[in-house]
Amino acid sequence: MSASRTDDVFSDMLSNGRDLPWMKRALTDRSYKKFVNCNVPDNSMTNSDLATYGDALLKFALCSILLDRPGHMSVSKSHYESDKTLVTVIGKRYRIMDHLLYDRDDRNIASDYNWSPGSGNEDRRHKHIATAVEAVLGAIYKEHGDMDEIISIAEHWVSVVDEEDRITDAIRQRRSRGSCDQEEHR
Repeated sequence: MSASRTDDVFSDMLSNGRDLPWMKRALTDRSYKKFVNCNVPDNSMTNSDLATYGDALLKFALCSILLDRPGHMSVSKSHYESDKTLVTVIGKRYRIMDHLLYDRDDRNIASDYNWSPGSGNEDRRHKHIATAVEAVLGAIYKEHGDMDEIISIAEHWVSVVDEEDRITDAIRQRRSRGSCDQEEHR
């Protein structure tokens, strides 16, 4: 799959925009600030507030995209903006952890994109990844001021998530048919 221009904006900002003030902030998790200097307040130049900003931008972009789609917008929107999707699909796609400053020694913070369903603690262990994705989106808007660009990025993400869902469903169906075939042969 070839990368679209908007896909490149997110990648380019991760790779080439690290020296920009908003990107520095977007890629600095509060755990890193605490690790480096225990006296730094939680949100002092970290990505948590910028992630809230990016989350609002993502919600608006998804609403713009999904408004005329058949189905239940709130259900679809929540799937695309869930922490699980932001970690396992978007964060992994961009290898955001390669760019993120966080306390790598803290065992309560995940160092991979492997979401374990059914474990409520996984939400917290992987939260820094979803936070960073949202914060980078916020940084892109703060740097460029272009909502159409944010909507284009979100459109691309929707297509990436939809493709990932199709692949996952196909694998599930194949496994299910395989289980049925094994039962018939017994």
